[in-house]
Amino acid sequence: MADSTASDGINVYTGSTVTHNTVYNNQGTGIYAGSGSTIINNTAYNNQQSGLFIAFGSTVSHNTAYNNQNSGIYAGMGSTVTHNTVYSNQTDGIYTFGATVIHNTAHSNNQSNSAGSGGIRVGVGGSIVKNNVVRSNLQNNIYVFSSDNTIEENLVTDSENGIFFDSAGNFYANNRASGNTMNFNTDGHTQTDGGGNVGF
Repeated sequence: MADSTASDGINVYTGSTVTHNTVYNNQGTGIYAGSGSTIINNTAYNNQQSGLFIAFGSTVSHNTAYNNQNSGIYAGMGSTVTHNTVYSNQTDGIYTFGATVIHNTAHSNNQSNSAGSGGIRVGVGGSIVKNNVVRSNLQNNIYVFSSDNTIEENLVTDSENGIFFDSAGNFYANNRASGNTMNFNTDGHTQTDGGGNVGF
């Protein structure tokens, strides 16, 4: 959790609730919250680190994060990230480190144009990425660089890679992809294709 600094906009401890704030132009993270926290209806932009940096077992819902110099939202293991909008962040829109990421919109992220970033970046195993709209992110809409993740029912459009797998041993099914240079890029890594993945 090295992202935490004294110059965060809001920095709270374990089990906190943070709602209806606007945090911007901070030298650190917009909102940094300890484990088991609830982060709802906040806006974080123009921060020098992540917009929201949330520790494990937290709920992150209905927030907007944009123009941050790191990820829009970083979510720790066991967290639930739902109904957020992230865009125009320098690295990832959402960086899931073992979280459940459902019903979010991520577009125009990875402004740094890194090959290892994108709209949603999937870290350690156990992440579930489902029913998200991910579009127009540089390099990758969804970038998966670990095993044992589930990627289902996402709409990924207008990027170099719709879904890019940089590690073997993931499950993906019922995703829709359009306008990407490669809709589903396994890069030679063996995945479990559950069927229903459609490029159009």
